[in-house]
Amino acid sequence: MRLTILFIVFVSACNAPKAVNNNSTDPIPFVQIAEDQLGGTAQCLKNQSETMVLCVNESPSTPEQPRNTVSFMVISLDDSSVIYESSIDGGNVKWFDDERLEIFNTPGYVRQDQTNDDFTKIYELKTQTMIPKKEYLEK
Repeated sequence: MRLTILFIVFVSACNAPKAVNNNSTDPIPFVQIAEDQLGGTAQCLKNQSETMVLCVNESPSTPEQPRNTVSFMVISLDDSSVIYESSIDGGNVKWFDDERLEIFNTPGYVRQDQTNDDFTKIYELKTQTMIPKKEYLEK
């Protein structure tokens, strides 16, 4: 039983998206592109197939702007071109799967019958379309 659990944990860890180390002395081209366009330090995470990278810059909240601004972009690793760039006012962005982003907007007010999925959208990079997560999951 323990071996089975260890095997599952090991396989899951191997399939996780790869974080990119930004601390090397030679700048990685996509990190430089992201930091130039997004401003500040960008945290970058490759998709599972390592064909694209999601770079995110989160600005801290201030008394004048209590929600953090999350600026992000997806860069192709083949030719270092920017595939998608946007920002949201409060929330977070992560890989949903190999070719889709999950974009969560922090709501101002949440009714009791709502969940995080009510405020989350899925952006499909190939078709350049965005749909609510609940609608995507119902397909």
